Amino acid sequence: MIVEEQLRIFLSMMAAGVLIGFNLTFYERFITRGKNGLWRFFPDLLFWLGQALLVFLLLFQLNGAELRFYMFVALLTGFMLYWKLARRFTLRVCNWLSWLMITFLTILFLPIKWILTAVMLLLTAMWRILAFIFRPFYPISQFLQKKSSIVAKKIKIWLKLLYNRG
Repeated sequence: MIVEEQLRIFLSMMAAGVLIGFNLTFYERFITRGKNGLWRFFPDLLFWLGQALLVFLLLFQLNGAELRFYMFVALLTGFMLYWKLARRFTLRVCNWLSWLMITFLTILFLPIKWILTAVMLLLTAMWRILAFIFRPFYPISQFLQKKSSIVAKKIKIWLKLLYNRG
């Protein structure tokens, strides 16, 4: 392998290390917050398998997936550079973006919440007015329910007698 190609592979693997660091920061910030046990194991496993696949595909594209020691050094160097130099800034940007998104969604959905609250208050008031108006008829409905159950029992007895004759 010529030196230019090795340098290109070294820089590409450093960039892959930086990308893995960024992905890890994003993953820890948004995906695995507050999860423990098996709820954390399987997403972690999928994350690291995805990162390994990403590095393998890059390596396959660059030189046919030939592994050399300097590639691992480059990957680790890129990761450590990101971790020491850019992680805090990335976390600040992620926190700011999440705050911005929450604020935007709150402003967007606040009028909808107000409208739904007003509709619910209106429906509750209408229900209470209707309940107040029809309250005198409640004893009559209870009486009719009892009468209808008595009538239903008589019909049931009559049908039994009618169909059990034959």
